[in-house]
Amino acid sequence: MSSVLHTTLDTQRREIRLLALLPGECTDPVSCQLHIDSLDREPLYEALSYVWGDSNEHRTILLDETEFPVTDNLYAALRRLRNRREKRVIWVDQLCINQSDLVERGHQVGLMESVYSKTFRALFWLAD
Repeated sequence: MSSVLHTTLDTQRREIRLLALLPGECTDPVSCQLHIDSLDREPLYEALSYVWGDSNEHRTILLDETEFPVTDNLYAALRRLRNRREKRVIWVDQLCINQSDLVERGHQVGLMESVYSKTFRALFWLAD
């Protein structure tokens, strides 16, 4: 099964990945799902800005039911931002951009102004 993270985005349609942060209690594992949408459709999402922190220190989340490493700071932000009863749709660069694909990463960085200007709410996470 191919992950949405590795599905090629359509640059002509200005596609981005959005993260559905699934509901849970404080002690539950952080669980998320990715889906693809187009900025031209004006999807409803929040955008998270944060400091990655030490890239050598990782925690694990469930991304599309598969264990996936994220930085400690992102893990803390997702855990704190998670709602108990409903999913929350967030754009977050570490997960919504395939970081190992340099071409995609370059294109997505070029869309970041639009990503942040089209969000209904920008979130800023300073530290845990």
